[in-house]
Amino acid sequence: MGMFDEITVGRTYLKDLLTKEQEAIIKQGDDVYQTKDLKNLLGSYKIYKRKLWEDISSKVIDNRDYVGKVKEEESPKPKWEEVKITQEISFCNLILVDGDEHWFEFRFLFKDGKIDRKHLDDYTTRTEEELEKEEEEWAIIRSYYDAHKSRLSIKIYEWIGKKFLAVSTYFSRKSSIPEEIRKTAYKAAGKEYGRGSW
Repeated sequence: MGMFDEITVGRTYLKDLLTKEQEAIIKQGDDVYQTKDLKNLLGSYKIYKRKLWEDISSKVIDNRDYVGKVKEEESPKPKWEEVKITQEISFCNLILVDGDEHWFEFRFLFKDGKIDRKHLDDYTTRTEEELEKEEEEWAIIRSYYDAHKSRLSIKIYEWIGKKFLAVSTYFSRKSSIPEEIRKTAYKAAGKEYGRGSW
């Protein structure tokens, strides 16, 4: 899935987009949604007084020590800064209610950091029976894949493929132009060498 940011959106901002049934479902979830339309650095955002805000306090992404135990550290107090952007931000959440899955996806247009327009882009629900049926279907598919991969000839092909990939990677790295030569070439041509230069 990759990195994302979290955005806290109060239910009052969504109320006019939802039916009464959808509103009851949203109340059973929390107000935190995921978005990939901002920095995608596991940041925290919120909508407050119809404006977009970012928590700029320092965050510890991995709070594990060198042996894997979680350190008991107090999270820094949020420090909110207004974000004055003009763009659309989509955010989504999956809410489980009585075994059923409810997917909500919203899109807000911000102009200079303030809400301009709001949309409910997607609402999908799947029952517990549908989810169980889908899991059974995937189990059947996995059993065919596993049976294929367990064959001796396939294991040999996979092993050979990995060896060829390692050899290919080694020679590809050996044949690339060293950075010193690139710097010298750029300097000789009177061009500035920087990141991303060929």
